[in-house]
Amino acid sequence: MSFIRAGDILLKHNDGSFSNHQISFGQFFGTGPADIVHAAIASSSDSIIEMDGRKLCESFLSVGSNANETYDIFRCHIPTVALGAAETAKLMWSGVKQRLVSFHGMKIAYSGSGKKGALRSIAAKEKYKGDKTETVFDRLLSTQSSAFFCSDHVVTCYQIAIEQVAAQGDFRTTEIEKIFKLESHCYQPAYLWRTLKKSSFFTFVGSARAGNQVWSKSYLK
Repeated sequence: MSFIRAGDILLKHNDGSFSNHQISFGQFFGTGPADIVHAAIASSSDSIIEMDGRKLCESFLSVGSNANETYDIFRCHIPTVALGAAETAKLMWSGVKQRLVSFHGMKIAYSGSGKKGALRSIAAKEKYKGDKTETVFDRLLSTQSSAFFCSDHVVTCYQIAIEQVAAQGDFRTTEIEKIFKLESHCYQPAYLWRTLKKSSFFTFVGSARAGNQVWSKSYLK
């Protein structure tokens, strides 16, 4: 069985690049390990959907630059929520791909806050208002645009999935929704890492490189 599953949240370690150092510095005075600089959601055992600094995209973990990156893996205990978050990300990516070949589809941009988002979101404590499906997803489906930074997008996918599972009568969502009680833009990667590590609804299953389990200092945190 693969180490990574669809719906897992992947949080990347600082790879030493200048942009990663910028994000790490921006998070230094926040809550959580500042060396966690990026977030993505697993769409399969070897692929992730992420805001890559320019746009929404799907990337393979075992090829290209991703093969050298170290990610911490967090897994949701409610499979329907995890799979729902993955399917939400896939639908968004499908919408973006459609827009590349036609005037239809979804327009999803990288948040203008970009690397500054990590710094700005430290002080942001805006309470989540709910109805993310209506405020974000319905807007995208009607061809209006939205913008996210990396962990902002991951949390958005989970908030939408939780709303949809709750609508089916799963009462466990009343507890898991408390994990994402702030608006999605309030979660910079380090804060998201700390939130998931403290949560009883997520398990840190280990660190991975190229999709395979590796040792990292996160096991000691």
